[in-house]
Amino acid sequence: MLIDVSGNVDTASLLEKVMDKEQLNWRSIAPREMIVSNWNAGVTPAYDLIDAEGTTRRRVNGNPGQSAIEKAVERCLDELK
Repeated sequence: MLIDVSGNVDTASLLEKVMDKEQLNWRSIAPREMIVSNWNAGVTPAYDLIDAEGTTRRRVNGNPGQSAIEKAVERCLDELK
C-alpha cells in the first residue's frame, strides 16, 4: 500500500486540488505541521518503508530515483523471507 504524507501543502482542501490536478490515485494526508512533528520528516520527499507490524524498516530521504526506492523495497521483502 502506498500512502503519501504530503509536506508541501498545509490544508486538506489544497491537497485535494493538487491530487486532482496531478491525477494521483493513492491516499494522501496533510497538514505539514503534523507531518514534521509526528514523523520527523523535515526533508522532502522522505519515504518510509513500514512493515505489516507498523515498524519502519527503511527511510529514504530526498529523491534517490525509482530504482533506489525499488531496491530498498526489495531488501525489506528479502529480510521478511
